[in-house]
Amino acid sequence: MAEWLNRAFSGFDFALLEFGHNMHVSAGGFFDGFMKFVTVFGDGGIILILVSLGLIAFKKTRKIGITMFGAIAIGALITNITIKPLVARPRPFADESSIFYTWWQAVGGVKESEFSFPSGHSTASMAAMMAFFLAGNKKYSWTGFFAALLIGFSRIYLCVHYPSDVLFGFIVGIIAGSIAYLIVWLLYKYLKGTKLGDILYDKDIITLYNFIKNKYFNKKQPALVDSQNDSSNLDKDIINSTEIIDQNKAEEENKNIESTIVDTQNISDK
Repeated sequence: MAEWLNRAFSGFDFALLEFGHNMHVSAGGFFDGFMKFVTVFGDGGIILILVSLGLIAFKKTRKIGITMFGAIAIGALITNITIKPLVARPRPFADESSIFYTWWQAVGGVKESEFSFPSGHSTASMAAMMAFFLAGNKKYSWTGFFAALLIGFSRIYLCVHYPSDVLFGFIVGIIAGSIAYLIVWLLYKYLKGTKLGDILYDKDIITLYNFIKNKYFNKKQPALVDSQNDSSNLDKDIINSTEIIDQNKAEEENKNIESTIVDTQNISDK
């Protein structure tokens, strides 16, 4: 499969990789640092996942965040866990005798592990932006595709992926984003009006936190109050017992004094 891809897309891959290299040469390496910075946003999809979690925290953007998170997860399952090990396509720079290895070194020799096809960065970025487009306000959500395209191009510029890797990564990302959107749409439809739906979709993060806290953690407080009451009652019992003992001692002392006075009077009478 990897050899077939190299043959079938040889012209397409070479043309775009050469374009990236010519861009590097023409600008004197000006874009090298920028492309390394851009490509970080797709590393393992971590930053995109954090963005989706941030959106989940708020009621107004929760649907977008859930869709993005699901899209990234589905894309990773298809690309990194399924297709990459099956195709096992080496990176462009893997062959040190090829021109691609020279171009890779020229832009800084960014090291990458695992196989090349399809691009995980392209999959994650396109999956997230497809989800953002479908679940968000389409008047502006379409602009997210520029971020995905830029991340994909950074992989070509740095010569760590063939352009065909990026292309198929985009295709997988579009599919993953669409599947995630469909799943979330069904969840919203069938959970609407249920307690779980109210918790997941109709509460902001602060309200949701207070709800969980009051429902599951404040139950321990009555027990704490009871223990405090028991402790105070025990203290009262101890104080009462001490007072009784003191009263008994005082009564005994009074009796002893009275008996002493009586004895003294008897002696004086005699």
